[in-house]
Amino acid sequence: MTTFKFSNEDQTLTIYNLSSDTNELIGVGDCFVPANTGLPAHCTNIKPPKAKAGFALVFDADTNAWQYIADHRGEIRWNTQSRQVQEIYALGDVPIDTTEKAPTSDFDLWDGAEWVRDTQAEKDFHTEAAVREHKERINLATDRINTLQDAIDLEMATDFEVESLKAWRKYRVLLSRVDTSKAPDVDWPQEPSIA
Repeated sequence: MTTFKFSNEDQTLTIYNLSSDTNELIGVGDCFVPANTGLPAHCTNIKPPKAKAGFALVFDADTNAWQYIADHRGEIRWNTQSRQVQEIYALGDVPIDTTEKAPTSDFDLWDGAEWVRDTQAEKDFHTEAAVREHKERINLATDRINTLQDAIDLEMATDFEVESLKAWRKYRVLLSRVDTSKAPDVDWPQEPSIA
């Protein structure tokens, strides 16, 4: 990692300190080197070239030369497959499956240049959600109707329960007429306020 030569005499040299994990330049300073010893670990005495914006200076120990390596650390990008945000932590080019453009919805697809909304996927999502909600509402109404009908069949119903049964039956009929294909703009009937 150096052009340093051992000497029988003490020396003071300018050294360039390197990160232990990336070998990038992290500082410069003078180093006292006692006679018959070498340089400290993670440094070189080879002067680096001028820094360039957007690049880290990295020392290649195999070639004893400095390299410019793209430095995007700290940048926020979006994965073009998952739409997930990710921060760049490593030196080097940005991952090819990322973009600096943020998607605008959960239904965006990357077309190679920009995000495009997948309107069919969005429609399918809302329709499936409406179908689930429709089923839940029908089940709730049926449960209430069954319990109220039991009270009537067993001649235990109060006047309030008789009225509640009518309201829940009417609600269930209105639910059966709901068009879930219009999701997300479904016109849901009002659930009975009487329990």
